[in-house]
Amino acid sequence: ETMPVPNHVHKETTSEIIQLLDVITKKSEFITIFYSVLEGGSEYDLFAKAILSYAHAAGKTMDILQNVVQSEFEANIGTPTSIMRGNTAASRILGLFCRQEGKQFLKKQLSPSINSIVGGEISFEIDHCKLSGDIPVQKKANLGNLLSFAECVLSTIATPESILDMPRKIKALAFHIQRLATQHSPENTMLLVGGFVMLRFINPALMTPDFYGLVQSGSLSMTDRRNLTLLCKLIQNISNQRLCNEEWMLDCNEFIEKNMHRLEEFYVHVLMDPMQETDEQEPFGDLFNVTPTEQLNPEAIDLEAFKFFHDIFIDRKSELLEAFGQDENLRESKEAMKLVELLNDYGETTPPEVNIELYYSPLCPFSRAVWLFCLETGIPVVTHKIDLLKEDQALDQEYKKFSQLSPSLQVPLLHVDGEFVLEESAAICTYLCDLFYVGNHWLPKAELESVSRIHQQLDWIQHAIQIPVLRLWEACKNPTAEALQLTRYRDFVTNLEILDKMYAMEKERCNKLPTCPYFQGNAPSLVDLFTILSLSFGQLIQGFTVNKFPTLKLAYYHFVNQYSKKYWKQINYEFEGFFKYVITATSTGSVQQIRQSVLFQQTPHTIYEMVQDPENDIFLFLASKTISTKTNAKLKRGLKKLNTEGGAQDDKAEETDEAPYVVNLDIGGEFNIRGREGTNLLLVPGKKIVQTSRMSDWEAGYLSTVIFEFETIENSQALLHFTELNCPSENSKAQEEHWLRFWKKINGVRVDTIDQTIVLKTKGPEMLFNILTDWRLLSKTLKSKMKFEENGGVYMHNNKVYATITSTVPNKRIVQDWRCLDWPEDLFGRVEQDLEGYEGGCRIRCKIHMVPYDRVKMVEKLWKSSMWKKLGGIVCTSLKQDIAFLVPPNQVCAMLLDGSVLSSKLRNKCQSSPETGSQFIAGHLKGTVMKYQENKQIVLCVSHKDWPNHNSLVTLTLNPVENGTEVHMYHENIPSASIKNISDMWSNDFWEKIDGILTTNIQTSCILNSTSPEILYMTLLDKNALSQIVGSDSCISPKVGGQVSLYDKVVKGGVSALELNTSITMSLRYFNWPFGLQAETCFKLDEINGGKGTVFTVQQNRVPINQMEDAAKNCEELCKQLKKFKFSKK
Repeated sequence: ETMPVPNHVHKETTSEIIQLLDVITKKSEFITIFYSVLEGGSEYDLFAKAILSYAHAAGKTMDILQNVVQSEFEANIGTPTSIMRGNTAASRILGLFCRQEGKQFLKKQLSPSINSIVGGEISFEIDHCKLSGDIPVQKKANLGNLLSFAECVLSTIATPESILDMPRKIKALAFHIQRLATQHSPENTMLLVGGFVMLRFINPALMTPDFYGLVQSGSLSMTDRRNLTLLCKLIQNISNQRLCNEEWMLDCNEFIEKNMHRLEEFYVHVLMDPMQETDEQEPFGDLFNVTPTEQLNPEAIDLEAFKFFHDIFIDRKSELLEAFGQDENLRESKEAMKLVELLNDYGETTPPEVNIELYYSPLCPFSRAVWLFCLETGIPVVTHKIDLLKEDQALDQEYKKFSQLSPSLQVPLLHVDGEFVLEESAAICTYLCDLFYVGNHWLPKAELESVSRIHQQLDWIQHAIQIPVLRLWEACKNPTAEALQLTRYRDFVTNLEILDKMYAMEKERCNKLPTCPYFQGNAPSLVDLFTILSLSFGQLIQGFTVNKFPTLKLAYYHFVNQYSKKYWKQINYEFEGFFKYVITATSTGSVQQIRQSVLFQQTPHTIYEMVQDPENDIFLFLASKTISTKTNAKLKRGLKKLNTEGGAQDDKAEETDEAPYVVNLDIGGEFNIRGREGTNLLLVPGKKIVQTSRMSDWEAGYLSTVIFEFETIENSQALLHFTELNCPSENSKAQEEHWLRFWKKINGVRVDTIDQTIVLKTKGPEMLFNILTDWRLLSKTLKSKMKFEENGGVYMHNNKVYATITSTVPNKRIVQDWRCLDWPEDLFGRVEQDLEGYEGGCRIRCKIHMVPYDRVKMVEKLWKSSMWKKLGGIVCTSLKQDIAFLVPPNQVCAMLLDGSVLSSKLRNKCQSSPETGSQFIAGHLKGTVMKYQENKQIVLCVSHKDWPNHNSLVTLTLNPVENGTEVHMYHENIPSASIKNISDMWSNDFWEKIDGILTTNIQTSCILNSTSPEILYMTLLDKNALSQIVGSDSCISPKVGGQVSLYDKVVKGGVSALELNTSITMSLRYFNWPFGLQAETCFKLDEINGGKGTVFTVQQNRVPINQMEDAAKNCEELCKQLKKFKFSKK
């Protein structure tokens, strides 16, 4: 039975393989027999690579090479010119060794010459059958090109400097071939030496320079390859000391004959040992007489070599044993018999099993790193997924076991053989590298300096990168746009910039090209693993881009798109949904949002299942047990036929039997619930559902994101917080109604929160606390009859309301359960009243949660008229406005704080000055300047003529912007009855008269999964493509300061900043906007999917409120058309 050896090898297996290789490489005949059972060119190449990997680790490279060369001579005694010219083990091994050992030499000597002809107009074609036009003229010119370039190559390689620079081991092999040729075929000595030097060393690099790294991959045209073929044919004929027989090459013979002796002289110098000091000293003796490594370190052998030999020893065992049995000479050889014995025993014993369990989260970057490492290496681990977003873990058996193993309750966690526990990601991967042989590129333990640098870098990553990434992870659990701003993660970005420089320095230390993708070579190390997973997670930050770290970007893209292409999608299956949820939730404009809160009598887990499968009979039965008698009667006929309570209108689009009903409860699964179709992005049982969603009647290209978040409240009831993002504006009203119908059908009650601020001037916190907590005193104060219950509850407001106090903090806080008697059964609101002293009286901040949505206005009015007004309170609210001025902040302040200027602007008598405590009078406002921070902030305490004895606070914050000033006004403590009048006063009677323009900000986004930031950036700056997307003549200049024209010149402006493949910032204005006002508009391109996708965000700041609708519609339409557009892949 074949032992599974995916991308790791058990330590005991490596010992068996090394034992076999020790014997195999002692005799070239053994190597030849193993080569004979291979199938095809790829296996021949793998065999050569594996043999050399073992030879280097064992210190036997020159010894093995001498043996295979000698066997080649012995096998071709009768035909010496066939030596090293056939498809033999010796030819393959020698060719690979020359490439590995001489790559840098060949690049240095040949790369400049070859690159001078690549991609040019030059041609070496001299075959008249492949020429057209004036053939004699062309052939003469091309022959000159060919001979001239051949002369250049020969001159380059034959210089004393070049010969001295040639790798000494290759010279030693040439010397060994010369010694054997002198013994076996002295007349062909230089021919055989040339066959090795040219045929196995120099000509392969000339024929395939891209394979050797001499030219950029993919740069060779068909003409280039033909040129190089003709060049190699010419040089090989010189080396073979043979004139051309083909008629079309006869013109080359003079050049060939002239250079035969020249190459012989070159070989003579190659055969000289530059280290030989005396004639008595054996040339290259120090290379031929190397003592093999006493104790071979398996880590020094490539993992691929172990895997190759394992497969051969298992799959070709019978063929190998048969080959050894048929050779009589081998049957008498002790070494051969030992080899046969080892082969017979190989694979018969299974290495001891290690029981390894990995507790991980597919969302945590460090968990994903360990999980991916195990997948890439094939290490046999039993995985246990831990849902870090799930709150109620009491019934989760996986989590219960995990919590017993982990004091910190953090993933990843490795549990080995039921005893040993590791909880740190880098430590886990290091331990697994010790337990299994996984390939030395992950952790090069055979190279002390390299492995020390890996450990050093992992330690640095742990404190410099891991700490901000964990902070980001905490922010993503409940994402907000503010928490994911790039400014909050400057330490992360700065440390990645340092890491980028560290990568570049390490490549230089390892003599690797800048194009080499990883930290220490062409394959990833543990440093690359944790760096790449951190970069992937960092893309959740708004404005973060891998483009800022060119060296890290190379590793990231190569790993994601090439090295780990097989497993990257698997480990990101759930993370992609989480990623889309976080990005969408934090980058979508408010104009595209539907937000609703819904109360259910069932638990969050039940509603979680019901939302995904609303017509399941079990859930219909559960719902029927907790609702009113009236509704329950309808449930007996089936909940899916339930109409709006008290009405008879059917939702035909959803209720018809023909409408699809496809349920899918898996992440990534597609569903279709009666016309609403989409995909599950994130599923956290009992807590959160995130889906892409669209209605069947929406226009093609539109796709929203719906988020269901479940909260457990009293009596284990579920409070659902629902959000739909990116809903098409023309469908938003219909979509609101769709969800209202859906909630009612699954027995949900839409609820809302009422937020009131009440100012009472004549009563302090202590007095009000006593009144509000003593029902009898409250009844007396309100002069309203109440019915008092023995349990402490009370019926009030003409028996319309029932309330009971649940908790208090003396003179500070009161919490009640409160309900109107006409609310649905068992539905209680929660009232929170926070009291604080204010201007000699009291200010109460009162929040009434879980009020049925259709009763909100009635409840607001009830509290205001029947409670606060009778207590002598004024219900207050706040107002926010953003105002743009086309003058700098100092001029705005001078205007606002100069009474005479204000008087002339407002056309009434005003008073104002910058002095703190000075009087402020403007229009119907009267008060005091409380604070002035020069050109930055003005704070006013003002009253209004309609409420002269009530003070409010106005804070004006000024920010300089391009072409003027942006003022943020926050006016708090306004009597709610006056809020519309005050808003109109500021808008019409104040800002407009002093040349202020009310503005707002607009933000819209979309996800383009298959369009990279590079392609999108290029497309947006392409006039034809942009015009096609927008649907009218449009152009964005690719230069800073260049012009922008959109929608047939309806929108004009200029480019203010460009960040390649990351953002386009412009100053734009519509033709009908106030003259001089420009909106700062930014197209942000955030990469996703390993650079293959983009989150595209349009952010427009300072849009005039009265023109907001057109601007918002254009932004939304742009995102919609981008989703439809067929982007060029070039």
